[in-house]
Amino acid sequence: MKLGDIEFLVKIGEKKLEEYDTTIRGNEVNCWVPSEEGKNFNIRCINDSPDQAIVCAVKIDGRDADQMLLNPGTTADEWGVWTASDTLLPYVFSRIQLSDDDTLHEQCANQAMVHLGSIRLAIYRIKTEEDRDPSEPWRAPESVPQSIGPVHERSKKVVHIVSL
Repeated sequence: MKLGDIEFLVKIGEKKLEEYDTTIRGNEVNCWVPSEEGKNFNIRCINDSPDQAIVCAVKIDGRDADQMLLNPGTTADEWGVWTASDTLLPYVFSRIQLSDDDTLHEQCANQAMVHLGSIRLAIYRIKTEEDRDPSEPWRAPESVPQSIGPVHERSKKVVHIVSL
C-alpha cells in the first residue's frame, strides 16, 4: 500500500503478500492480504520523503504492538514485539479459536471484536532531535499484547489472528 511518500508491505520471508481490495479515503488506505497459518511475517515501512521523519505505530488485532522510527529516505521492518533488549516475540498468523460457550459470546459482545484479523498502522510526522544520545538504553514496552483466547463462534468471521 502506498499513500504519498509512505509505503507499507506485509511479507512472509522475502515474499511480499498480494494486496486486494485496496481503497483510499482521505488519509486512510485499506486492503486485505492472504494470511498463511503458522507463518511468521513482517511489516515493512518505507519512508520516501526527502525531509520528513515519521513514527509508525503498529496495532495487531486491535492491540498495541510496537513503533518504528523512520528518518527521511529510510526503510524499517517490524518483525514482532520486543519484550527485552534481546527477546523478540515474532508475528505469526494463527488460527482463531472458536467456541460455542455462550458466556464467551457475552464477553465478546462487550469487547471490540471488529479489529480481530487486522493489522493497523498509524503514521505520525515528527521532528527529530539532532543531538539525541544514540546510546540511550532500550526500554521495555509498557505491556506485551497477550494471546487472544477462544472467541464465540458468532462473534467474529475471520480465519486468522496474530499470535506472538
